[in-house]
Amino acid sequence: MTIPQSGTIHFFERQNFWRNTFVLVLMAITCLVTLAICLPIAALQPSTRSTMGLVIAISVVIVPVVILSWRMTTRIDNEHLCVRFFPFSKRYPLADIATVEVGAFHPLAQCGGWGARWTRKYGWCYVMAGDRAVFVTTHSGKKLVIGSLRADELAQVLSAAAGLPDPLAEPTDG
Repeated sequence: MTIPQSGTIHFFERQNFWRNTFVLVLMAITCLVTLAICLPIAALQPSTRSTMGLVIAISVVIVPVVILSWRMTTRIDNEHLCVRFFPFSKRYPLADIATVEVGAFHPLAQCGGWGARWTRKYGWCYVMAGDRAVFVTTHSGKKLVIGSLRADELAQVLSAAAGLPDPLAEPTDG
């Protein structure tokens, strides 16, 4: 795959938690447990109603709205790989990228969950949904994992933009 010189953006993907079934189920369970604990306490002890109302409002309304509004954006332009996951935003110069690989990925097991997080083994992990990721290593040895619903396309475009071999190409017998 070759990157045309005209145009600026070669790859763009925006992900959000609405597509992550595990997170949605976990939030629903958390809301139900919060209600199951707080409502009986508020019913039995009227003096705690305002406190329990606040706890319910925060855990059942505010936290889910904030989490579900988070977005992860991955973009490749002529000079950079840009990954944004509020409040984190990072730009990696394409010239600094040494390797690009794509493969299966288990966010909970390999990075400790979803979101933007740092691990010793994988470096920065940006994961929103899906079970495939692009694994990037820079010339200085820094590592990066980008979870993507279009991981194969991301890996091919990133490799081409960085002047690296296609990570999906079959090895040739030489």
